[in-house]
Formats: sequence, C-alpha cells, structure tokens
Amino acid sequence: MGEMSDSESSDSSNEELSPETDLIIEQPTHHPLFDNITLERQDSSQPSIHILTDDSIYLIFEYLDIIETMRLATVCKRWYNLCINKMSLVSKIELNPTFSIFRLNRSLSQSNFISLLGLTGENLLQLDVSSSSLRLDWASCKAISQLCPKLEELNLSKMKINNKLATCFSQFLPPNLKSLILNGCVHFKEKCLEHILRNTKELTKLDLSYDHKVTGSCITKQLERNKMTHFNFTECYRLKPSVVQFVLANFEDTLEHLDLSLCPGKVFNISTNQLPILKRLKVFNVKSLVDDHQPTSEILTNFIRLMPNLEVLDLENYYNIDLDKFIGTLAQLCPNIRYLNLSCCMPKTAHSLSSLSLLQNLDTLHLNKSPKMFDFKELIDSTLVNCTNLKNISLQSSCVDDESVFSLISGLKNLQTLDLRSCRLPLDGKFILLCQDLDRQDPLKILAQNTIIQKDEYSFIPVSLDIKFGLPNLIDYDLGNMSVIVGTDDEFDPYKDEFGYYDSDGSGGWW
Repeated sequence: MGEMSDSESSDSSNEELSPETDLIIEQPTHHPLFDNITLERQDSSQPSIHILTDDSIYLIFEYLDIIETMRLATVCKRWYNLCINKMSLVSKIELNPTFSIFRLNRSLSQSNFISLLGLTGENLLQLDVSSSSLRLDWASCKAISQLCPKLEELNLSKMKINNKLATCFSQFLPPNLKSLILNGCVHFKEKCLEHILRNTKELTKLDLSYDHKVTGSCITKQLERNKMTHFNFTECYRLKPSVVQFVLANFEDTLEHLDLSLCPGKVFNISTNQLPILKRLKVFNVKSLVDDHQPTSEILTNFIRLMPNLEVLDLENYYNIDLDKFIGTLAQLCPNIRYLNLSCCMPKTAHSLSSLSLLQNLDTLHLNKSPKMFDFKELIDSTLVNCTNLKNISLQSSCVDDESVFSLISGLKNLQTLDLRSCRLPLDGKFILLCQDLDRQDPLKILAQNTIIQKDEYSFIPVSLDIKFGLPNLIDYDLGNMSVIVGTDDEFDPYKDEFGYYDSDGSGGWW
C-alpha cells in the first residue's frame, strides 16, 4: 500500500475512537534492518553529542516543545530513556499557547495529545488545555481518565464543550479530581455543568467565570456533599441568588475563596440573618458592574459580618458606598485585612479614607483612577503614613503630584512597590530629584510606564529607587481603554501566587 498523504494522515488522526477501541500509545521499535550493522567507535577527540552528560542533554531538551521532545524519543535508545525518564517526572502540563511550561509552537493533534498523556500521565497532577488547538472528543476524555489516574486539577478554559461532550466527561472524569476550571467555555450551558458535576465527589475548586449561560442551579444538587473551598462566578450574568445562599450556608467550615465579581446586583439580595459564620473565608472578590444595581453599604456590611477572618477584599467600582463608615466597620469586623482594592470608588475627599489607618495589618492598597478633586497630599500626611505595614500601593491612572509621591516614599519606610503607571500631569518626575538624599535599606520599586517620566531626562537616579520607565506592555492593558492597566500583571496582586488571576478577557488560570 502507498503511503498516506499528510492531509489523509491529519484527517485520520482526528477521527473519534469507538467505545470498543483501546487506546494505543506508540513507542519506538527496533527495526530488523539494523541487526547486522555495527557502528565504529568514534574518535574521542572529535566533537559529538554523545560526550555530553545526561544532565546536559536534559538542559538542551528544555528548549524543545512537546512534539519535538516526543520525536526525540525515537532517535536512539539513550535518548528514548532520557525522554521517558524526563517526562515521567512531569506533574504539570500546560498546553495553553500563551502560558506554557512546555513550549507549544504548533497545533497538537489528538494522537499526539494521547501519546503525551501516555508518557506523562502516571504522575500527572495538573493538566491545562485552555485556549489550545486541541479538539476535545470521546477519545480525549477517555485518555484523560485512563492515563491520568492521579490528576487533581483540570483546566478546560475556552474549550468548546457542548451537551454531548459534557456527558462524555461525566463518564471519564478522573476519580481524584479536585480542581475544575471551565472559564469562558463556548456553548457551555446549565445542562453541561450538571453532567460534569455528577461524578465529581472529590471536587473542592470550581471556576465558572465568564460562562454567561450558567445559572448555577445544579450546584445545589450535585455539590451538596462536597467540601468546597473555592468558587469563582465572575461575570456569571444569570447566576441565581439561591446559589449564593446555598454556597454561604453549606460550606461554612471549608470555604476559603468566593468571587462574585461583575455579577448582577441581584445575587446579593439574600437574607444573611440565618447564615453561619464562614470561619475559613479569606478572599472575597465583589468587583462591581458599573450600573445602578450595586449592593448598598448595608448589604455589603451584612456579608462582611459573616467573614471575621477575611484577608483580601476587592471593592472596585463601588462608587455609591460611604467609604469612611464602611472601612471603619470593616476594621472592626475583619481586623486581618491585608489587601484592599478601592479602585474607581470615587472618594470625594481625603477624609473619606481616614479610617484606613484602623486596618493595622493592611499591606496592599489599590486607589487606581482616583478623581482630580482628590487631595493625595492630605491623605498621605494624615492617614497613609500611619499605615506602618503598607508595602504596596497602586495609584494607576490617578491624579497625583510629585510632592505627594515624595511624601509617600519618605513617610512609609516599609514600602516596597509603588505603581504610578498611566498617571498623567501634574506628575512629571520631580520626586526623583527630591529623593536624592533619601536613605532606604532596600530600593523602592516604582512602576512608571506610560507616563511622561523618561529615563533619558535624568543623569542620575538615586540608588534608593528602582524605576521602570518606558511604554506599557500591551498584554497588561485593556485595549478598550489604554489609560488603565488591569489585573494580570499586578506586581503585588495576592491572587497572582495563590490563584493565578485572570486576564481582562477571562483567559488564563485562577488558582
């Protein structure tokens, strides 16, 4: 028979396997033509890759993508053993073309994906196929189940999951799966979620962010006995208030992270009187939609009363709440707050934030996009200098002047990072000259991209300042509004290390 053409081979590799077909992982075989061939011993004085140690070859292999690494296993017996040994130790695979441990420079066919799982699946704990070119089908689902028995985290963000595929997943999900990310899945509906959650008895983390067709109703049936620690409902427009009430009422001993960002205000219209205290909740993200249906200060306070151990609170876009009163109450109810985001909350005067000094454990503060009438100098001199534990402050796109920045730098001895990106006039860089005689033990990291401050204007920059100049990195920006930098590249975002946080379009991982 003639050899198959590339197109035929590509088509055949994408065909779905029947339920009776066993998965076959191809491995290199010895060809009989080489039985009688002997290789002469190479002159040791001649350069050869065979003189390299295994560790050196490993370092070379690190520059190859997945498919190239798999092909290397067919070169010779030594390389086969090196590749197998190397890949068998892998516990995490990311096929996301943007954020990848293995560099993936081309499309990954179904057969290559299955072969990859065959080489790495035994010890694989985390699998990320988000935004990849992989076409999920019955065979892929079965491969994940059979070849990855220890898999605990699965990221299917932005994959096309319809009702049929969801039914398939419900049959083949790994038994020990603890984290499931379904962020921004196309065609994903409530019925799909019900199928997938049916057999996830060990699940503790669920991400449904940007799934606009999901109401969450099946969660009350399928996850009733689970010990959930993380829920992410970011921008779930159809999320029902009853689901939020169920989450707060049933996971008081386990829940650690709850994200209701960009959800409609109606999800907060629940009675909190009968709800238990959430003993372990540390992260509460309630970034608001800019509309007329934001929860009031009283409603937010009722939620906060349930969270005495809260450490991270995101209140971005809450422009209608009384900040001074709310922050004072927050300091009493949640004394462990270390991260607070008040971006776009529109404080009218510095006195509106005078209660910040009551948050003794606060180390990270966001005041991005503060208005022109806001007196930063007064805020810094009267309040922020009393927040002795502050290490990171973000003033992106705010109207701050050089004198205020200098007061901030000189007054807060523990400050490590100051974010001034996208700040416009009156900030022009004079604070650099004011800091000439400033004595700091460690250099202060200042982010000054996308401002009029340019490095070539200064012949001398104090050693106490580590300033990043230049144009912004477009990946870090919301392209619809170039004056704002959004979450992903936040240098001191608490989600970054623990949970991984999102891009502005919903891509990427979460925890």
